[in-house]
Amino acid sequence: MKGTVWQPKANFQRLLAKCGPFAWTLHNLVGHPVSEIVWLLSLGRAEHLSNWLHDVTVPLHERGKGRG
Repeated sequence: MKGTVWQPKANFQRLLAKCGPFAWTLHNLVGHPVSEIVWLLSLGRAEHLSNWLHDVTVPLHERGKGRG
């Protein structure tokens, strides 16, 4: 696909938006463990990747709402 830009965060957030109230559940069950495993296996050297994996799974939300 010529001219198409791969945007994993936007694509994943669109997927999460379809999950309704379960979007945060997917973040908690996928984003946290996967990012932690990457961090542990890399002994902290892949912290940037670990943080990115966590952040890409955060559903769209209004900043300042909720606990975080």
